[in-house]
Amino acid sequence: MFQHDFSPMNDAKQPFPKPRSLRSFWALIGVMFQGALSDNIFKFIVMMLILKHANERFPQSPSDATALGNTWTSIAEGAFILPFIVSATIAGWLSDRFAKSRVTLWTKILEIIVMAAGMAMFALGYISGAIIVLFFMGFQSALFSPSKYGILPEILPEEQTAWGNGILQGGTFLAIILGTILGPSLFQCFNQSLWINGLILVGLAGGGALLALQMAPTPVGNPAQRFEINPVPMVSLYGREILSNTGILWGVVGMSVWWMAGVMMQGAALLIAVQVLGLSPSQTGLALLPIVVGMGAGCVLAGMVSKNRIELGLVPFGALAMFSASMLVWRLTPNFAELSRMSSEQLQHIRYIVPAMMGLVGLVCGFFIVPLQAFVIQETRPDKRGGVWSVSNVFTSIGMMAGAGARGLIVQATASPGDVFFAGGVLMLLTGIVICVKFPRIPLRFLAVVLFKMIYRVNVKGAENIPAKGGALITSNHQSYIDALLLSVVIERPVRFIMTEDLYRKWFIYPFARITNTIPIKGLGSVRDLIKALREAREEIRQGGLVCIFPEGQMTRLGMMLPFRRGFEHIMRGIQEPIIPAAIDGAYETIFALPGGRRKPIFFNPRAKKPVLCVVFGKPMPADTKHPQLRVAIMDLMVDAFAIRKERALPLHLEAVNTLRNGSFAQYKMLAGTIALGRKLRRKWQDDENIGILLPPSAGAAATNLAATWSGRIPINLNYTAAAAVIEEICANAGIRLIITSRLFMKKIKIVLPAKCDIVYLEDIRNEISFWDTSKAFFHIFIRQKTNSFDKLLGRKKSASMDDVATIIFSSGSTGTPKGVELTHWNIWANVASAYHMVDFPPDGCLLGILPFFHSFGNTVALWLPMLTGFRVIYHPNPLHGREIGELVQKHKITHLFATPTILNIYTRRVQPEQFGSLRMALTGAEKLRANVSEAFEKRFGIRPIEGYGATECSPIVCLNTLDFRQPSFYQKGVKYGTVGHPAPGVTVRVVDPETGAPLGVNEPGMLHVRGHNIMHGYYHLPEKTAEVMKDGWYVTGDIAQIDEEGFITITDRLSRFSKIGGEMAPHIRIEETLHNAIGATDMIFAVTGVPDEKKGERLVVLYAAREEKARRAAEEIQNMGLPPLWIPKWSDFFRVEALPILGTGKLDLRAIKAMALSLAGAKK
Repeated sequence: MFQHDFSPMNDAKQPFPKPRSLRSFWALIGVMFQGALSDNIFKFIVMMLILKHANERFPQSPSDATALGNTWTSIAEGAFILPFIVSATIAGWLSDRFAKSRVTLWTKILEIIVMAAGMAMFALGYISGAIIVLFFMGFQSALFSPSKYGILPEILPEEQTAWGNGILQGGTFLAIILGTILGPSLFQCFNQSLWINGLILVGLAGGGALLALQMAPTPVGNPAQRFEINPVPMVSLYGREILSNTGILWGVVGMSVWWMAGVMMQGAALLIAVQVLGLSPSQTGLALLPIVVGMGAGCVLAGMVSKNRIELGLVPFGALAMFSASMLVWRLTPNFAELSRMSSEQLQHIRYIVPAMMGLVGLVCGFFIVPLQAFVIQETRPDKRGGVWSVSNVFTSIGMMAGAGARGLIVQATASPGDVFFAGGVLMLLTGIVICVKFPRIPLRFLAVVLFKMIYRVNVKGAENIPAKGGALITSNHQSYIDALLLSVVIERPVRFIMTEDLYRKWFIYPFARITNTIPIKGLGSVRDLIKALREAREEIRQGGLVCIFPEGQMTRLGMMLPFRRGFEHIMRGIQEPIIPAAIDGAYETIFALPGGRRKPIFFNPRAKKPVLCVVFGKPMPADTKHPQLRVAIMDLMVDAFAIRKERALPLHLEAVNTLRNGSFAQYKMLAGTIALGRKLRRKWQDDENIGILLPPSAGAAATNLAATWSGRIPINLNYTAAAAVIEEICANAGIRLIITSRLFMKKIKIVLPAKCDIVYLEDIRNEISFWDTSKAFFHIFIRQKTNSFDKLLGRKKSASMDDVATIIFSSGSTGTPKGVELTHWNIWANVASAYHMVDFPPDGCLLGILPFFHSFGNTVALWLPMLTGFRVIYHPNPLHGREIGELVQKHKITHLFATPTILNIYTRRVQPEQFGSLRMALTGAEKLRANVSEAFEKRFGIRPIEGYGATECSPIVCLNTLDFRQPSFYQKGVKYGTVGHPAPGVTVRVVDPETGAPLGVNEPGMLHVRGHNIMHGYYHLPEKTAEVMKDGWYVTGDIAQIDEEGFITITDRLSRFSKIGGEMAPHIRIEETLHNAIGATDMIFAVTGVPDEKKGERLVVLYAAREEKARRAAEEIQNMGLPPLWIPKWSDFFRVEALPILGTGKLDLRAIKAMALSLAGAKK
């Protein structure tokens, strides 16, 4: 069947031919153009000479003159066509035996000799001699034809073959039309000195030879090819080559039918010129002008549409279009009886519309012939290319002669040239139907390509990793019902998919599955059926075919990649063909992802007129690859596929503008208030780059952050729970001159701000904003239609870029001096998109905004997520006010709660169960979620918190659990308690040995590395620190983790929270959890750290904030809870403190704990 009928739809720029190849290509075009021009000039001069002789011989009998002229012109036409049949073997042998560039030059030299002989015949007036020369002119063209087409793949890259063939065909038809016009014209000009025409043709042939010299030498196809005097063996050899490849055979047949229909329509056009258009015999060449010009334009257009592929889907489309256009010509062309009854106005109309319709026929002809010729050329082996093309010329010539005969019979029977167009159109329609029936994948894929082009923008990366020949197994993630169709569109070769029986039988998938010969697998079928399907896939790969399987076994309903099944390992057992990993991105946001189309596009963006889908193919992997390695490879590719979103993403403030102005009235009002606030603040922050913001989570804080970002400043939300010295240090390091805060808030926190900083209070700015200021803000929103027009509304000096720093978040300082983490617009945009991808945010939902904006988790999910997605948010300034929070959740029917475990523990004690009745999700982060805290929350509120993981340097979300997906006969796990979930979309992780950096396997604990678009730009003014944590694009988290077979990640500890005791690593977090579990404590009352020890290097110290009896009981119980002896702290190393030092983020202040432990342990010693 057709092998190379499809290729990737890649909007990216493809490599263009090399300069040397371009020079050879355009030289070839020049040689071809000159040859076709000379052929037609010489042929029409001979035709005109024959007609002149016939009229001179029978001056008194026009009928006899016409009969004699028709006889001799038919002989002349036959003399030109006959060489294409009789010289097929020698032409094919020359093209294969010698370099095609040399054969091209030789044919041009032969043409000079032939044209010189023609000049002599013209000078002597020998008509029979001129016809003999015409035979040799055809012989020379027949010798050139195989080299002309066969050389294209040798001077152009493979992906440019269709483009080159389109230019070649378009140039040929342009030369034909010029020759058709110039031939009669030159005859008329030099009627008395025809030898001058011969001299002109000799000069043209010399020019063609000079162009042939500009072509670079090409390789010899088959230097061992022997010439057989007997043509039968060579014809048999090339015939077997055609018959052995079904695609080539049908391509040759299709080209022959096309030429048959073309000759029929060409002759009919000449009759229409005389009978309908009223042209004289010397002007009949003009009748071909619309068709030939249309053909030339159609061929060039077909080459342009094909771009970097041979798009055989254009072939049935071209056949159908030729039928439709031919029907128009037939319907509009009057017969003799109708012509006599027409008025002059009607005739004038017909003389315009019929040539236009004939031009349309010519235009669509190119869509049929260009890809078909390019396919035959490309599919044929290089050492047989010339011979195969010569044999195809034989079939083409037979088709042309059959077309001429059919045309004569039709005209004789109906006396209407329009009926010839009808017959030719029907012939092409039948040809298109046969192709669709014989190769149904061709029209199906073409329709799919058109459909995807109309609805989506599809980007393909790594298509070169798909082998052009031979078998392979393609493995991809599974996001939607259209994944298989999408892959069939972007993969050049036919692919057989493996699909579950229930999906296979769905009405909208079944036709596609049958046509593509999909392999169904019964989900609950017998083992025998499963083995049979896998063996069928293995055999297909062994025979050189492509098979595609989705290793997840089902479509994701949760946005994350599911655990891999091992079916692909069984398929590849015993074969050596490669595995090609692939990743699809964007399909999850389409309506084909979930029943009812629950999932919507990430952000509203008027510029994104078409949703973007991206497919990335990775490097081939060995056949013995196991499922953990394959899963990691596809996760890496998903990060690359996610990157395409950046092209359509808008900076944060512009994305927020899009969302707010198209949202509710409250959001519209919020946008207007931000504009009014920002315009007043322009005078305050002057030329400052970094702006300090000291505000709790609130609408005012959100508007201030948006206004600062919008104006081109970098907002830095200051930690109001930190000591005044820390805030002063941050302001000094970041060059903050201006701090925006609130008088009411400052009275509550009672903190002393740096004396060097100017303080601006929101209450004062609010008093300055007048009704006129607000009205102008509403007017700006209403009048500005383009989003980019908002960019500089608040004084931004240059247009924003996705790579610009959007904010600087200073780390909590739990393990050292706070570092400023620079997060770009793209970092935050990508992280919000990832969260929105995995977590269901229904239209009727609402988020409780209690996390402070100085914390990365709060900055992303409480500040930017609502503004970018339009999800409703209710702010409260203090997350510790449990009773007020309960009332707020109940009043506003809040559905989503993002908080730390410490905050959840407070709510467990202070909030009534019915107040949290509307909650659908409680997600925690920033610190470890202990099992007893989670169970207590679930017991009180009936909803179990799930855990995520992140880091400020990761914007912050790295991975998270999500709610399970359930429906009848279907279940998909979204949460695994005790883990931090799956990596978010656009993020990939790996676990490596902390010392060697070697990748570790399933359930092997090691250092967690993260790569993705959420990774920070760097530490503010600390390039050395940045280099310490960034290794080849991977962020080194410093956390010890392990990944199980289902892809869930468990954080066991921080590397900095280990003590090395007697050569063994003792994890602090694990010991803390065991102590809390020993007495069932839900509050954080134990903190473990290490202090120096002379004997064992380090020893464990426990600080506790509880009664001594509790601590003593925990110290006793821990002895019997399965910990290694070195992990069990002695009671003498337990120290009571009034309270454990906690940062504003809810994390333990590890620096303070370490200092307290050293002080207490040292004082004791």
